[in-house]
Amino acid sequence: MTPAALPPVRVRPHEFADSDDRAHPPQGDPSWSESFLVQAYCPRSEIGFFAHTNRASWDSALWSEVVAVYLPGDRFAVAKGFGYGPSAHQIGGSLSFEAPRPFDENVTRYRGAAQLVDGHILRDGPAPSGMHVGLDVELTHYALGAPFGVGDVRPGNFGHTHYEQHFGCSGHIALDGKRIDVKGTGMRDHTWGPRDLSVMGNHFWIHGEFPDGRWLSTMYIARRGGGDALLNFHVVGDGTGMTHASLVSHDALLDAESQVFDPWRIELRIGDEVQEIRGEIIAPMPFSFVGPVEMTLGTNRTPQASHVVYESQARLSWNGQTGYGLCERTVTRSRKEAEPR
Repeated sequence: MTPAALPPVRVRPHEFADSDDRAHPPQGDPSWSESFLVQAYCPRSEIGFFAHTNRASWDSALWSEVVAVYLPGDRFAVAKGFGYGPSAHQIGGSLSFEAPRPFDENVTRYRGAAQLVDGHILRDGPAPSGMHVGLDVELTHYALGAPFGVGDVRPGNFGHTHYEQHFGCSGHIALDGKRIDVKGTGMRDHTWGPRDLSVMGNHFWIHGEFPDGRWLSTMYIARRGGGDALLNFHVVGDGTGMTHASLVSHDALLDAESQVFDPWRIELRIGDEVQEIRGEIIAPMPFSFVGPVEMTLGTNRTPQASHVVYESQARLSWNGQTGYGLCERTVTRSRKEAEPR
């Protein structure tokens, strides 16, 4: 059975209310924000999808979105936009995350435009402004396990609540009039609370889904200047439940952009065993963090950018099985490094 053929599961009881799977009304704290993220990969077509939206730091009713379709041959269809939702509980812009059956079935839609850009251009600098083509995406997600929180995320300044959930998905991506049917796996997350991504150090966040129904999520956020990690969270699971793990060793952090294609390994202690997960990068898509919460397309080297963040589709190996997922890693910029070249 391939990851794309994994059956849905009915989620077990969890800590979140159905209303948590939808947008929350903005709060009074000026640093309060909220974000949604979806990633998916179809091994058969070698097509990936990534979408992220968050409330703008200067207007909590305004949503800032970025979208990337990962195409074979280091090619991307990318888009960035803004929009107001029709109500406080709905997302605005061309991108929507819908929950017809919260935490059991979700739908991601994008209807708008994108521009086709080679990967080396995005890794050399910001996305250029060029000709756009139509992009229409509809993906239906079905749960491979219950949603789970990652503990106290306040030390990392990226909210007070954050959950993740792994899924199987099917749907289509129509790009420049050509429709591609896709079926695969992925994950989604939702975060809300006071947020400032510029204060964290470099990090890795790796997740993936495997043919036997297992999934994993492993996140390590270093502290700028050293010291204890801001977050060190690792779990494995399947449709029947979840097990916490501990990080034994790894070489997954990036120290420089030149390492973005490098394979990586992590060792997790799961129960009484130490197990190794290896990964190789299929397609690295660079975004940049600017200001407290905004993401931009490509590599931003201005003083406004605190990190380059690579949202990379990845192939994972674990106990003899091959799975697919997202490998998110950042390169932290000091003020000197951020000066234009």
